[in-house]
Amino acid sequence: MSYGNDSTELVKVGISLTVFAGFVAIVLGRTCYACEEDHRAVMKSAARFQEETGVEGKITCQDVDSDGDGYVTCTLVKPDGTLVSLDCSGSLTYNQGCRVTVARVIKK
Repeated sequence: MSYGNDSTELVKVGISLTVFAGFVAIVLGRTCYACEEDHRAVMKSAARFQEETGVEGKITCQDVDSDGDGYVTCTLVKPDGTLVSLDCSGSLTYNQGCRVTVARVIKK
């Protein structure tokens, strides 16, 4: 029983791999685009927080919602060096705006 010559099989495998690689590239490209859009939304939330509260300083935000709560951790550095920890929402969540986070101490 013959399935065709070896060169035909190689061409089929090559085409299949090319289609699969293209699909993976499209999916990863969309994912990266979504990440960029979400980071921009987080930075807009942080800027809005500063505007609404009148707190001056430089804000930096993480790229990933590490605990899955719909907020990304940001840090606001005030001109006097004081750090304020914020959680700001991105575009991939129903949450809105930023909230100041407070450290919790867990006693045994």
